[in-house]
Amino acid sequence: MNFAHHLTPKRIAAGTVGILVVMATALTPALASASSGTTATTTAPASCLSEAIAAKTGPSVSTLQALGDCAVGARLTTLANLRARVDATSALTPDHAAALDAIIESSQSGLQALKAKIDADTTLPAVRADVREVSAGYRVHVLVARQVSLVRADDLVDAAAARLTSAAGEIQAAITAGQSAGKDESTAASRLAAMQDAIAAAQAQVSGQAALVLALTPAQWDAGTAAPVLNADRGAITTARRDLRTASSEARAAVAALK
Repeated sequence: MNFAHHLTPKRIAAGTVGILVVMATALTPALASASSGTTATTTAPASCLSEAIAAKTGPSVSTLQALGDCAVGARLTTLANLRARVDATSALTPDHAAALDAIIESSQSGLQALKAKIDADTTLPAVRADVREVSAGYRVHVLVARQVSLVRADDLVDAAAARLTSAAGEIQAAITAGQSAGKDESTAASRLAAMQDAIAAAQAQVSGQAALVLALTPAQWDAGTAAPVLNADRGAITTARRDLRTASSEARAAVAALK
């Protein structure tokens, strides 16, 4: 097959633009949500403001139970949304999807059990302690949500890199075909090498990051050791995204240089 004939600049440009669109629509929201929650969420999300006010102004078993039930409900809603996001992300590897599902399911079952305990409390000290545990024991907003966002972004980087690697193979085939026909494809070859270097750099940035993020626990968040891991992965993804953009740009240049 004459790859130089079938591999036109228009075709490759469309493919690389498509990759950038995927990155812009998938990686950017993932990073945005991963950057949230840099401080611990209280036991009263915004949706539970009235319950929090009632519990503060008139602390009793019933008002604290209402606050606890609302706080649990808010977190269960968040977890359900996170589960839907995981299910909708085809770029997630099976292992990473399973690990995220396990984290979400464990949080859901734990919170449901804690709600039952709160509802059964009969003394103010007991219900206070259990309501505090909603936040302290289940770092849904500051940890679990960021785990989902970052692992999705890590895998989206790998998926984009794989698509660019496939495009690089087609470009190499076109270069080889041109060289066989006696054409000087040195400029295209140089651009292709730069493209491949950028792809490798992007992959290196996120390599192993998902495993580190998935291993984090609420206790590590409380100890202050989880945030640095989360922030490091976010920084790596940001750098990888730039590398992928460079790879796409070099792909266009390589195709444009084909004789």
